[in-house]
Amino acid sequence: MELDYLNQLLDNDDFEDIFKDFNFDLLDSPDFKEDAVREEIIYPILKSLGYSASSENKIVRSKALKHPFYYFGTKQYNVSIVPDYTFEIEGKYYWILDAKRPTEDIKNGKNVFQAYSYAMHPEIQSEIYCLCNGKELVVFNIKQHTPLFSFEIKDLKNNWKDLKKHLLPEFVKKPHLKDYSLDLGLFLMKIGDLQIVTEPLPFEVKDLHFIAKLNESSYSLNDVFGIKGLEDTKFVATFDFEEDRYKELLNLLPEKTRIVISRGLSSQPFRYHSENPEETPVRIIAQLGRKIFTNSDESYLPFEVIKFEKWDNGI
Repeated sequence: MELDYLNQLLDNDDFEDIFKDFNFDLLDSPDFKEDAVREEIIYPILKSLGYSASSENKIVRSKALKHPFYYFGTKQYNVSIVPDYTFEIEGKYYWILDAKRPTEDIKNGKNVFQAYSYAMHPEIQSEIYCLCNGKELVVFNIKQHTPLFSFEIKDLKNNWKDLKKHLLPEFVKKPHLKDYSLDLGLFLMKIGDLQIVTEPLPFEVKDLHFIAKLNESSYSLNDVFGIKGLEDTKFVATFDFEEDRYKELLNLLPEKTRIVISRGLSSQPFRYHSENPEETPVRIIAQLGRKIFTNSDESYLPFEVIKFEKWDNGI
């Protein structure tokens, strides 16, 4: 029944040409800035989607954070943006939108990264974050690096059904972020600084659950990590390494685990996987990679292993 109701919402021809009297040439004027984008472009769209300041699908304007930072290890990262709109549906925050002037890039760079860092903040934790510069509206999902959906505002009619699918209150209500495992590499790239991007980082792994052989000389493993302030969110890190590092890793492991892993990677499907592995504390020294991979479900940015070393796990 719920699916039928949602399909009716999409099939309902409720499009109203809210910009039929708007002169889009105004967007090329230097006087058309963020406040004009908010008033003339964004708010009419939000109203048509069913959001307002006084309904259960609530618009919260310029929401300030009580603690505008979070940590990775001991390093503090400040959240440097207060988006124009945060959307609260039935008492929970579900997505944010930030307005930019028409000359601003809203698909790449600092504007996107700042909006991402706000969406990920413990007080918000929204799966969807959006940007609009008057000419275009772009929808991102925190699990993917590239835009989930984008369109030119002047072509709203042809994109109205898809926009509703992404931002209509009935569709945007999805499971809470804690049910997702996000990619740690992308997270650090988007909230990090030059030090995070260029310097080696230590990762302490208590046991090895998964290792795959990618080709004759390349391997990959992953593990789950937490971040202080985002305790309800799981992050998965992928670590890529070559044959020399693989041998280095094996030498750190107990004989039984070493044999099981070696056997698993010596024949199809060339992977080792264990739900309950022997405890094998290892410290991974790795650097954030440069290539982002994308499949049908997610985007991820692997770390490149510099070395494996012993870790006593507090013993």
